[in-house]
Amino acid sequence: MPHDLELAEHYQKYFYTVSANTPELKRLAYHLRYKVFIEERGYRIGNCNSVDKTEQDEYDEHSLHGLIFHRPTNRAIGYIRLIPINLKGAKILPIEKCGKILFNHDVLSKTQLRSPKIGEISRMCLLNSFRQRRFDKIYLSGTTCEVEEINSDRRFPINYLALCLSLISINLLFHADLSYSLAMMEKPLAGLIRHYGIQYEQVGPYTDYCGRRAPFLIYPQATYDNLLPGIIKLYKIIRAELNCDAMAIT
Repeated sequence: MPHDLELAEHYQKYFYTVSANTPELKRLAYHLRYKVFIEERGYRIGNCNSVDKTEQDEYDEHSLHGLIFHRPTNRAIGYIRLIPINLKGAKILPIEKCGKILFNHDVLSKTQLRSPKIGEISRMCLLNSFRQRRFDKIYLSGTTCEVEEINSDRRFPINYLALCLSLISINLLFHADLSYSLAMMEKPLAGLIRHYGIQYEQVGPYTDYCGRRAPFLIYPQATYDNLLPGIIKLYKIIRAELNCDAMAIT
């Protein structure tokens, strides 16, 4: 069986995705953001509540949120959100409020920035323990397991979870009827998701923005058209879990 056709089965064994569309799930999302961005990486972003250990901002109320859970422990371990510009309260995208980010307007026009078909993908995060290849130290099952089981999973680096988060964002873009989305990405992440078929275009230089990042314009339809069969299978599993047809945009 080709390698990419097995990703979906591996994902279903260890992970699942939900739309964070209830107060309880949103609280889990904001707590995960605090854990990753504030405690693990030491960033100072959004409105941090050190008592509740949550991180939020003014865009959360009208955003679409996705969470990845570790199935054996039922623990939220990954998150991503989409901010459509056509929602009330989002006159401009957050990325435009940071004066240090420069756009190449030969690639990204000012008309596109004001289009009701654009959004912004942000706050993508994974717990450190699920961002690195640690198969000698961490058991995906959450319990002691045979060496053979660990070795059989070694061909699936944990970093494919970044692909899962990207596929969540593509699903959210289709649900919100958006043609493209801006996102700030580090170079390693951009290279990784390009390998899996995510279609994007760099629209500005790298700068210091919670690390060295550049703005990219992501195309959902071109991405879907270029996904390999095994990745499409993973995409559809995630779509069914998100239940996009039942998601509400307020």
